Amino acid sequence: MKKRFIKIIVTVCLLFGWVSNACAASFTVSVGSQNLTKGGSTKLTIKGSDVTGRFNISSSNSGVVSVSEDRAWIENNSYTVTLTANGVGSATITVSPSGVSDSSGSAVSLSAKSIKINVALPREKSTDNNLKSLSVEGYTITPEFSKDVLDYKVTVPEGTTSVKINASANSGYAKVSGAGEQTISEGLNNLSVVVTSESGSKKTYNIEVDVIDPTPIIVPINNVNWTVVKLRDNFKCPELFQESEVVIAGTNIPACKNDKVNYVLVGLKDENGNVKSYIYNEKAKDNKNYSLYSYAYSNSLQIIILNLKELDNAEKTTLTIDDVKYDAYQYNNSSRYYVVYGKNIETGEEGFYLYDSKNKTFSAYDSDFIDDLLNNSNNNIYLLTTIVFGVGLFLSIICIILLNKKKSVKKDRPKKQKEDIIEKAPEEEKITDNSDEEEVASEENNIEEIKEEEEEDILGEKPKKKSKKRKK
Repeated sequence: MKKRFIKIIVTVCLLFGWVSNACAASFTVSVGSQNLTKGGSTKLTIKGSDVTGRFNISSSNSGVVSVSEDRAWIENNSYTVTLTANGVGSATITVSPSGVSDSSGSAVSLSAKSIKINVALPREKSTDNNLKSLSVEGYTITPEFSKDVLDYKVTVPEGTTSVKINASANSGYAKVSGAGEQTISEGLNNLSVVVTSESGSKKTYNIEVDVIDPTPIIVPINNVNWTVVKLRDNFKCPELFQESEVVIAGTNIPACKNDKVNYVLVGLKDENGNVKSYIYNEKAKDNKNYSLYSYAYSNSLQIIILNLKELDNAEKTTLTIDDVKYDAYQYNNSSRYYVVYGKNIETGEEGFYLYDSKNKTFSAYDSDFIDDLLNNSNNNIYLLTTIVFGVGLFLSIICIILLNKKKSVKKDRPKKQKEDIIEKAPEEEKITDNSDEEEVASEENNIEEIKEEEEEDILGEKPKKKSKKRKK
C-alpha cells in the first residue's frame, strides 16, 4: 500500500512538470487584417512566451501574398513582418518553430501555426456627390428639394441673425460641408452646401436667405421708397448723439438724440440696403417728417449745414464736401473759400461759417463780418496793394543805404591799405618811398623854418643849433 502511494505521487509530479514546461513555452501569430485588396498590405506579428529560437515564415502562394522576411528570431519578444497582396485569391501564411527551447534551455516541441489571407480587387471610389436631403429648419425653401436642383431661396423675418441648414449626402462615402448653424444679417445672404464625393468631385448647392420685414414702414422721399430701420444693430448713432427711441406707426424705432440742436435721427434704408441718417420731426405735415441729416466735420467742429440765408450782393454757388453738395457763397471769387450757414452740433450755435476747402476747416464769424468779407473785396484788395507797396518802398530805401555805405567803404579802403603798408615797411624802404612822402617831409621843413623865424623876431638872434640844422 505504501509503495503504491509513492508511485502515484512520483507520477503526478512528473506529469505536472511536463505540463508546466509545455504551458510555459508558447507563441502566437496575428495579422492586422485577413482581407486585403490587391496592392494593399498588412502586418504579421509573432509573439513568443518563454521561448527562444528561430521561426520560419512561408506563404502558400507568393503570387497572391508575399512575406517581407522568411525567418525571425524570437527571444521572449515580438517580431513583425509585412504581408503584401500581389494578386486576387487567397494564400496561407505559416509560421513554423525550428529548434526552439524554453527559458531553462530545454528543447521544446511547438506546432506550426497558419493564417489564411484573402485578396480581392480594390473597390472603385464612389463618385456620388449628390445630396439626399436639404432644408432650412423652421422655414420652407423654394423650389422643393431635388438632388439635381442647385439653387434655392428662403425668406426669414427681420431680426433673424442665424438659420440652421440640414443636409445629408446620398453616398455614405461622401462628405458634406456648410450644414449646421449659419450666421446671417439683414438683406440677402448667400449660403452654400458643398458635397465632396469619395473620388474628390464636388457639387455646390446654393441657398439665398433674404432677411426682410414682413410689416415694413415705407417712407417715399424724392420718388424713392425708403424703409425705416427697426433694429439697433443696423443703425448706429453719430458722434455727439445719444441712443434713444421713437414710436413710428405704433412700433418702437431705434433713434439718436442731441439736445443741443434738438434733433432726433432715425435710420432709413434704400432698396439696395444702404442706411442713412434722417432727421425725424413727428409734428411735420405733408409727409415732411424726414429730412436728410448731413453734416461736415473739421478741426473738431461738426457743422450741420442748413439752408443758406440771403446776403446782399452775394451770389450763390455749390460747395461739395465728402461727395455731398451744399448751397454756399464763394468768398471773393476764390475757389478755396466758401461761406455757409449752419449749426454747431456740439454747442447748438447757429450762424455763418467760413470754409477753407484746401485745409478742410471751418471758422465761425458773425454775420456783419461775413458781409464785409463778401461785399468789400475791393477795399481788401486796395489795402493789400497798399501794404505791398509800402513794404516794397521800405526795402528799396534799405537797399540804397546799404549800397552807399558799400561805396564809401570801397573809397576809403585804398588809403587805409596804403598807410598800413607804409607803417609795416622797413626803415630803408621808408627812406626810398615815393613822392608823396617827400612832399610830406618838405611841408614839415617849411613849418620848422617858420617857427625859427618867429623865434628870431622875439629874441633878436638866431639859435645856433637850429641854424645849423637849416644849413643842412
